[in-house]
Amino acid sequence: MIPYFHPFKDGLENNCLYLATELAKRGHEIHVFTSDRRGGEVLKVKYEFYNGIHIHRYHTLFRYGYYFFYNIGMLHNGVLRHDLDILHFHNLGTPQWDAILLATRLLKKTKCLNTPHGDFFARIEKSFIGKIIKAVYRLWEFPFNRLYHAGVQINKLQGERLQYYGLRKNLFYIPDGIPSERFKKIDNSEFLERYGLKGKFVICNLGRLLPYKGLDQIVKILPDILKQHPEIVFLSMGSDRGDLPRLKNLAKEFGVEKNIVFAGEVSEDDKLRGLDASRIFIFPSQPGTEFFGIGMLEGMARGVVPIATRQEGPNFLLKDGKNGMLFDYGNLSELKQKLLFMVEHPEFIETAKKQNLELASSFVNEKIAERLEEVYGELLKE
Repeated sequence: MIPYFHPFKDGLENNCLYLATELAKRGHEIHVFTSDRRGGEVLKVKYEFYNGIHIHRYHTLFRYGYYFFYNIGMLHNGVLRHDLDILHFHNLGTPQWDAILLATRLLKKTKCLNTPHGDFFARIEKSFIGKIIKAVYRLWEFPFNRLYHAGVQINKLQGERLQYYGLRKNLFYIPDGIPSERFKKIDNSEFLERYGLKGKFVICNLGRLLPYKGLDQIVKILPDILKQHPEIVFLSMGSDRGDLPRLKNLAKEFGVEKNIVFAGEVSEDDKLRGLDASRIFIFPSQPGTEFFGIGMLEGMARGVVPIATRQEGPNFLLKDGKNGMLFDYGNLSELKQKLLFMVEHPEFIETAKKQNLELASSFVNEKIAERLEEVYGELLKE
């Protein structure tokens, strides 16, 4: 159960596609229940057999934000029609998921588990109003979440948060991951020529262009960075979700548009080429928005050393001053200081690069699919 799936591409969608593909290769029958649309794009094909996966897409009657939606027929014409051993939900706090979970527990013997990939209260929970809203919504969610047979942590810092929302039984650790292909060798000479990156010191970001991703912080510190290191170029790889015009205007305002490349959404191979062209990966998202960081992990697999905001995902993957750097969101002085340190200390980058290559190799999807298969087996024995 996932809000969006192939051919839509973001971190969650890609990760679930990789894992579902691996499980299908292992001989399991995999069904994905999802929406037939995102934004203004509506998929005409409602059922598709892709990569060994049965994909069922349902008409979205309404949607408000990421969590509040209703897909016609997903329950009675989807989940309840299939004799499922396991029903794996992705993300907590979705009323439609709650209804499907309750019906499944009442009418089926299916084992249900949930992997939360975020918390939509995380960005407001420090405000007084945010705390009240969160507490009220928890009262609604808590009894539903107690119905899950298991919960899955994608990082080892997540357990307390999951228990707060009611996922208290059988908490397993199964991280997000990356395909083993992310480690393959590839020539990037044409990519360097195409984007004028040859001979440049490239810092990069991989992800959607959205305000909460915090890329404006990079634009704002670039003028001071370029005074000392004019060879630096910032490479952004990711689809525009509405923030590109603002970022381009900001770059023009700060006079750094010649040192920024907005490559847009790139192919998987060009993604690797862009990462290979880079030395530093900037991951500057707002706190409470990144609970893992697949894009950052992909960069680490290519030897790109991260600078990231202090929050759950980066705090899990990085040790500040060891295999990367952490900074407080909005603290431009700290970001500038740490970026300059890394640019001017290539020995740090080389040491961190070796650590990250070893770390990233432990997060390949083949290994993670094996662990997921083990968890499914444990639940079915109960």
